[in-house]
Amino acid sequence: MAGGVRTVAADGGCALSGCLTAWVRRLFLLAFIWGWSFLFIKVAVAGITPTAVAWSRIAFGALVLVAVLRHRGDRIPLDARSLRHFAVVALAGNIVPFSLLAWAETHITSALTAVLNASTPLYTAVLAAIALRERLRPAQIAGLAVGICGVAIAAGGGASDLQRSSAAGAAAAACTGLRYAIPSGFMSPHLV
Repeated sequence: MAGGVRTVAADGGCALSGCLTAWVRRLFLLAFIWGWSFLFIKVAVAGITPTAVAWSRIAFGALVLVAVLRHRGDRIPLDARSLRHFAVVALAGNIVPFSLLAWAETHITSALTAVLNASTPLYTAVLAAIALRERLRPAQIAGLAVGICGVAIAAGGGASDLQRSSAAGAAAAACTGLRYAIPSGFMSPHLV
């Protein structure tokens, strides 16, 4: 296929170097980083407060974004309208969910936190359908059902994790997924 998207071997199989395109490798890297973040949060909350963990994550993320913007020669818009939009997204998409997630990890395992946080795309799809007043197609409904089953199976697969967990911690982790989904609908018309 053109552009190095996929290389098909003579036997019809896929050559490994062609199947793992740059975007797939970046996706795996992102999944690795995102997955490990739950373990790092669990370790961090053993020594500092959940709020301090949340603010540390936000500060580190801000430093990275500023560095990327400077490298690209871009600037952060500082007009009042943009700052209001940034504040809404920061509160709904960073401050509240990061704090909830860190607090949740003081009451449940990092593995269970990661599984419950996997509900984010499910919440996003449902909220987008509601906000945009779009009817979900059967394939989308089936995808949501499979996703819900997947999260339930994965959460149930660690039955010992569930037995040692608090309901409030599990609820906080699940709500984090919802809190990540809410700003997605706001950002599209206001910041992208």
